[in-house]
Amino acid sequence: MIYFLGVQSTYTAIEVGVFAQEKLVTCAQEDKIRASKNLIPLIAYTLDQAKIPLEKLSFIAVNQGPGPFTTLRVAIATANGLSFASKLPLIGIDSLEAFLREHAPKKQVTLVLFNAFNNDVYYALQSPGIAPRTGYKNIEVLLSQIHQEMPEQSVVFLGNGTELHREKITQLLGTHAIIPEPLATTYSIQKLGALALERWQKKEGLSTQLTPLYLKQAL
Repeated sequence: MIYFLGVQSTYTAIEVGVFAQEKLVTCAQEDKIRASKNLIPLIAYTLDQAKIPLEKLSFIAVNQGPGPFTTLRVAIATANGLSFASKLPLIGIDSLEAFLREHAPKKQVTLVLFNAFNNDVYYALQSPGIAPRTGYKNIEVLLSQIHQEMPEQSVVFLGNGTELHREKITQLLGTHAIIPEPLATTYSIQKLGALALERWQKKEGLSTQLTPLYLKQAL
């Protein structure tokens, strides 16, 4: 049996889960404001609830971003420290890739938008049969580019940046912009665990230290 720890950071909280293979045994979360102080106790609590000691874990999976600076930094720094102390390998999960894998419709052009603040977004553009394109841009520049590249193409918009910039999206793309309701804004810790287990079994992406995937430099 493969046991591992998952650490998922979002725009509002940090969630910790203990997995047995693909099964999420237990999980708990802490508000992002208190995460830097309480993440280590939260990990200890979650392991205790699962009745799985740290020594039985095979690896630690952590959301590597892109995403909000503070929660990413706290989650990854904590995972790095725990890995150093326990000698457990780390597996970082790209949040845009995980979001696409969990929520994007397979046969439609999809644009995932995460809030990068200051009117910027982290984005992933996926078209059927084409590898996703990721990066960060000013939202108006990105929307204009999408409109020029595919003026008659319907595009499914997902992510918390979609809600934030809904008015701009609908103004520029009109009926070609598809915004599902309810709108998916993050990916689950279960998806983080599934992708991490897949990589562990293939022995891909193992690391002793991770750095955040900011895609842009923090000011």
